[in-house]
Order: sequence, then structure tokens, then C-alpha cells
Amino acid sequence: MCDLSIIVPIFNTAAYLDRCILSCLAQVEPSFTLEIILVNDGSTDDSRTKIEEFANVFPIIRTIHQKNKGPGGARNAGLRIARGKYIWFVDSDDQLVKNKAQYLVYRAEEHQVDVVAFKVENQNPKFGPIPEWNYTLGLNSTRDILINRRYFISMCSHLFRRDWLLTNRILVPELSRFEDNLFLLKCFLTDGKVLSVDQVCYHIHPRSNSNSRNKDASIALSMFESIEEINKLSCRFLNKPMVYQALIDHMAGDIGLLLFKARKSMTIFSTACKKIRKSSEFTKILSKSTKLHHRSITPLSRFPWVLRILVLTWHHKRND
Repeated sequence: MCDLSIIVPIFNTAAYLDRCILSCLAQVEPSFTLEIILVNDGSTDDSRTKIEEFANVFPIIRTIHQKNKGPGGARNAGLRIARGKYIWFVDSDDQLVKNKAQYLVYRAEEHQVDVVAFKVENQNPKFGPIPEWNYTLGLNSTRDILINRRYFISMCSHLFRRDWLLTNRILVPELSRFEDNLFLLKCFLTDGKVLSVDQVCYHIHPRSNSNSRNKDASIALSMFESIEEINKLSCRFLNKPMVYQALIDHMAGDIGLLLFKARKSMTIFSTACKKIRKSSEFTKILSKSTKLHHRSITPLSRFPWVLRILVLTWHHKRND
């Protein structure tokens, strides 16, 4: 057992590994124990060589080499062998702010919480500001955060208590993309305590070809997979109206983001609209939604179909 396991899924990011791994190693402090689990998810560049070079020098680094399973499968592989009391998922092209790991674990222990949420900072000005961080500072229940839509959709901006994840069987969804979204929803649908701290602990380095920032319109269609999984989850909460409504609003927001990403290709945009129109589940979501990302709106059911699409699509313009 150690205080913290840092899990880094790696796929063809050799060019950024020095920065990421060195920032993880910079978390080492006296009387604080950690392990760094580097998961090579079938990389075809020099990532494997880099990983082994670091592992041969630093005993706290553990390695996994596997066939490509995507970021969800790589994170789960790390989680299965983790020995830390707490888990921090880190993307291999990002970096941690120095000396923040012990601080986060100390705050988690001080308040006996299951999740610690903290701020992230964008280090690439070409991509503009990151979405607003909406957490209410201090202690919150997971359900309150879900219902009030006050969370930041990034696994990397949270510290998780490992026993809480395992006891509640919360694994990272093995989707092609957008697994952060579904994973955090599963966390906030599980009874637990969250501490939100006003500290920047994580630096993101967005890249145009990364999973989360790829602006190819075709990427939008892969969001359907995540929305469909969230819809399956929502059926369990029909007898809890506030939770169910929060999930409906979340999915409506995701549909809007999907449409906005798809707008750059009329063919893909048309494909997305047809899929939504033909699905009774998606039309139900749009007819029941009352809020998109903290903004109250007239229920979408009152709009003609074409206007529903325009409202959802244009709502996300400011976040692109």
C-alpha cells in the first residue's frame, strides 16, 4: 500500500513523455509514498523505449505493455494493479503542478472524502480558455454536484479513493472516445463525498490531434456511443426525478455539443440529425430537457424540430 497511484495511459505520445513523467516524479516528497503506473497501450512510436528508460532508473515506476484497448482499457489496466490509497489519472501529454499530490491526499484524508476536485490550467494559448470550472468550493455530496451540474468533465482534474471506486465497481468505460464524461457521471451517481479545492494542480497541453480536441466533424458521431450509455444509466433513476432530470439535461447538452462539432460537414451534420430524429430515445431527451450547462431554457419540446437543432447547435459556439 502507498499513498497515491498515478496512472498514465500512453499511446504514441513519446514526444511528450519526458515532460509528463518528470512532472509525476516531481511529486515525490519525504514521508509521502507514491507509485507511477505507465500503461503502454500498443504504441507504435518510441513510447515503449522511453517508458523502459525511466523504469530502469526509478523504482517507483511500474509498467504495463498491452495491445491497444483505448484510453479506458489502459486506465483500467493500471487501476487493477494499483496499490495506492488514492488514484490520479494523468494524460501522457499533460503535466502535474509540482508538489500538489501530497497536498491533495492530505486534504482527502483531512476531510475523509471519496473525490477531490481541483482546477486545471491550459498551457496552449492556441486553444483558448478551458470551460468554466463550476464546482462549489468545500464539501459536497456527489448527488448535489450531479443535480446542480457543477463539475468539470475531466478525469484528470479529480483525485479518487481507490477503495471507493472498487467497492462500487466504477471502472473507466472502454469507449472509443469521451469516456471521461460517462466515468464522472457514474461517480456522481454513486453515494460519496467530494471536496473541491481552489488550487490549480494540473496543466493541460491541448493538441489538435488528441482525442479530446480533434475537430474533425466525423469525431462527433462517436459521441452517440457515450450518450446511449448515459441513457441506459438514466433508466435506473426514473423514481428519483431530480437525478433523472439532471441526466436528461446532461444528455441534451451532449447532443448539442455533438451537433456543433458535426456542423463543419453538412453530410455528417445531416447524418447526426437523421439519427436523432429517428430515435425515440433521443427525441424524448430533447422534449424533456429544461437546462443546458446551467442555462435555463424554454423546454425544447416547444420549439419546432428544426429550431431545436439550431438552439442545441448554436448554444455551444462559445465553447469551441
